[in-house]
Amino acid sequence: MGIIQDQKTARVWYEKTALKGYSRAANNLACSHRDGEGGPVNRKEAVKWFRVAAELGHAQAATNLGLALMSGNGVNRDLKDAEVWLKKSAEAGDEPAVSQLDYLNFMTSIT
Repeated sequence: MGIIQDQKTARVWYEKTALKGYSRAANNLACSHRDGEGGPVNRKEAVKWFRVAAELGHAQAATNLGLALMSGNGVNRDLKDAEVWLKKSAEAGDEPAVSQLDYLNFMTSIT
């Protein structure tokens, strides 16, 4: 026996909580928009909420924002801004950010 998951309701509550300044809720809301959980996929809305969460200090959100900026997924591609967010996340100890930052530095060094 478990809890029935209702992603649509979860998205509503993530937004209510994110609007109160909770970084984890903002990151979860961004993920729900990115992945289409609880509603349609909306990459621009995902980037908006990743930025909110990252500005509130959520390291994983900063990594996700950096990745979106690297790829241009839901936002105009901006490698300099991607580097800024990946550095912040890496400094906070998010391991995926470290490897993505290394990859970004490699890619910009060969172009």
